[in-house]
Amino acid sequence: MNNLKTLVCLYMSYTNAEYRIALQLAYKKLNRIIAMYGDGNGERKKLYYIAELVAEQITQNDMAISLKKRKEHVVNG
Repeated sequence: MNNLKTLVCLYMSYTNAEYRIALQLAYKKLNRIIAMYGDGNGERKKLYYIAELVAEQITQNDMAISLKKRKEHVVNG
């Protein structure tokens, strides 16, 4: 797993908590992708693929938090 964490770190910075949450969600997404489309001749089972999914998930989580803060700011003035 350390290699996976290193690859994700190359894509972006994150906290350990963000990484753990993103890793769980990314594996769920990977399992859905493989169930729907197959493993792409093994490509979807390679480390770089899950690293990209984890980085994508961290980005999505960051965007959701930013949007929530922006909405709270607009509502609360």
